Amino acid sequence: WDKAFGAAGFLQRMATALVVADGINITIVSAATFSTSDQTTITAAASGGFWPFFSASGQGGSSTTVTFDDQGRMTATTSSPLGNPQILGVLQSSVGSIFS
Repeated sequence: WDKAFGAAGFLQRMATALVVADGINITIVSAATFSTSDQTTITAAASGGFWPFFSASGQGGSSTTVTFDDQGRMTATTSSPLGNPQILGVLQSSVGSIFS
């Protein structure tokens, strides 16, 4: 038990819940400004589904668009239609708190 779940164990935490959304439209507006080089990197990553949220493009899947205003401030929108649930997060707890 200690080898797995103890203070130096290899399995100290467990997933206790998933945060899942279906039919989402998320818009993130940044107050930070990004250089032209950063804008190119961000746009490429977003088109590949890796930023700001990972989403694998597939049949009926999600899409991400990124735009920048004249000052280099970013607006990123990620959309996923109903029937395509997206995992947005994992809640975890220490094993000790679950089984104590």
